[in-house]
Amino acid sequence: LYIYDKGHRRIPLPQLMLNPRLATRRGVDRFVITSNEAMLVYDLAAIRPQKIPVPAQVHAELYDETTLLLMDNVGSRSAWFDLDTGKSIAIEVEMSGLSRELAMSPEAGKLVQSVWSGERTLLYEIRVRSPKARKIYDGARVSGFQILGDGNVVYARGQTLSVTGTPDRVLVTLATPIAAVVPRGAGFVVVSTAGELVRGTAAGAVERIQVPRPDDVVRRAPTGRDLDPVIDVTPTGDILVGWGNTVWKWTDRLEPVVSVGASISDLRSIGGSVLVLMPSRRGVLVSLDTRQPHELPVHTSEFVFPAWTRGALGFEVNGTYHFVDLATFTTWPSTAMHWGTSPPLLSEDGRHLFTRTREELLKWTIPLGTGPIRPRLDATTNATINREGLLTWPWLQR
Repeated sequence: LYIYDKGHRRIPLPQLMLNPRLATRRGVDRFVITSNEAMLVYDLAAIRPQKIPVPAQVHAELYDETTLLLMDNVGSRSAWFDLDTGKSIAIEVEMSGLSRELAMSPEAGKLVQSVWSGERTLLYEIRVRSPKARKIYDGARVSGFQILGDGNVVYARGQTLSVTGTPDRVLVTLATPIAAVVPRGAGFVVVSTAGELVRGTAAGAVERIQVPRPDDVVRRAPTGRDLDPVIDVTPTGDILVGWGNTVWKWTDRLEPVVSVGASISDLRSIGGSVLVLMPSRRGVLVSLDTRQPHELPVHTSEFVFPAWTRGALGFEVNGTYHFVDLATFTTWPSTAMHWGTSPPLLSEDGRHLFTRTREELLKWTIPLGTGPIRPRLDATTNATINREGLLTWPWLQR
């Protein structure tokens, strides 16, 4: 089934549909497809995206379920945008220079935005939906920064990690330059380019451990460049490290989780699994309980990551977004399409995907399935499968 609206969209039909016939009525969103085995009632209002007008040449970042941060292409001007009301709040400070790095924390109610100007970095703290931006750092270039769970802002510069304040205070110094920093509750985790792994808090408590150095061959990208260690934190606070072709987990001790077939370029904790990415655009989703790897389709051009513990992982293949139910590892296509060069945005709850056209932002509703047939039905119709395995509709459940 194809629907034409800003280009055609293909709606996949369940495999049980034989000899399908289409019944529609002009001016009515709902239509019916009948077959030898079933009748499916579709609602275009659920299939079509919500259209949100935004200015041209504007980059959007999703702050929370109802709030976007809009930035022009150079990042010098920003504004909050309320998805419910369609109103925007301009941020008063003009940030001249290259400005693209953001750290956002809905829990702390703020974000931090960086501005690069030569070898100098400026960090601005902005409260959600506030027009005011407060400068919290102005100094030598930093390599990364994060907002901790208690609201403190930390930044990495060379071999040191510091917390902003009056004055700023050094939290930890590593033997080699810091490769990555991530928050861990009210604390932090940093890893150096040589695999020195440190966890601690802004109060000063620090623990260190060394990640085994991989062979030069397995930590090298196809381009010949050595890949630095990458880190993330699970919802339960376990620390994940990817270096070379091995993923490690650090709780009380450091232990290997899985080895993959190529050098690791990135990893993300998603629920009870870890997504491992490789420079070849391959992805492997590994359950942390069973250590069972699930290979995702190769040659995907983009992944989108929800920060949701029960949700779906989305990835793009040839312009169409597919989703993986993390409970069943079922993969299904969606009707969502993306026409812009800016990356798409996936909401925290995994239910909405924001994609871009030249004139507007499109908000798609993404179904979450619980079995091999349910996702296809949810992606295309308001019909569901009841406990007896039969098709049913909301008005039959009242």
